[in-house]
Amino acid sequence: MKLKRWKTYKAIGNREKREGANWLLFFVFGFFLGVLLVHLKTNYFLEDDLFFGEELLNRLSYTSFHNEQYMVYLLQNRIGILLFLLVAATTIFGIVILYLYVAWFGMSLGILMSVVTIRYGGKGILIFFAALLPQEILYIPAFLILVNLLHDLCAVIYFPGKMFRSVGIGKKQFFARGAFTYMFLMGVVIMGVFFESYVNPYFLRKILHFL
Repeated sequence: MKLKRWKTYKAIGNREKREGANWLLFFVFGFFLGVLLVHLKTNYFLEDDLFFGEELLNRLSYTSFHNEQYMVYLLQNRIGILLFLLVAATTIFGIVILYLYVAWFGMSLGILMSVVTIRYGGKGILIFFAALLPQEILYIPAFLILVNLLHDLCAVIYFPGKMFRSVGIGKKQFFARGAFTYMFLMGVVIMGVFFESYVNPYFLRKILHFL
């Protein structure tokens, strides 16, 4: 029994490593695509001063945040993404949508990093990381686990025989574990929203004053 369980865990671990490599590949592809887009269409991305322009940074440096309103907005946005991906994973195109989302996320970061580095040079790197911390420490692993989970959900719905042989567990156990994991990830994202609403603005303001 122990040997069988160990083989099951090993098979699951190997499969998740392969899937993780695929997610990373699409993320990196999206990131470099974002960098390429900014360098090909530099004027387009830099003509709007509100896109991390000096006017926006001055506002962030000296204007106090309405943290509660910002948190409500972020909650609607982040939870909306969680629910959208969950619904998308139940469709025949679910796995494709998940891969596109990961690529889009990477592209967004690539665009952001390119814009701030073109605008501010070496200081732009500090601004880039200041804009992402500390919330991305929670968001990135949470969404990585989420896309893996929803990938498996889509596979279970449309390729159940192959999928259950791969994961080595029964249908009830899979859905019970999946529901618990999804709710846990939602809690992690809510915690990330709190950090993004209350900690990140303070941290970003300190970095901007330092620069």
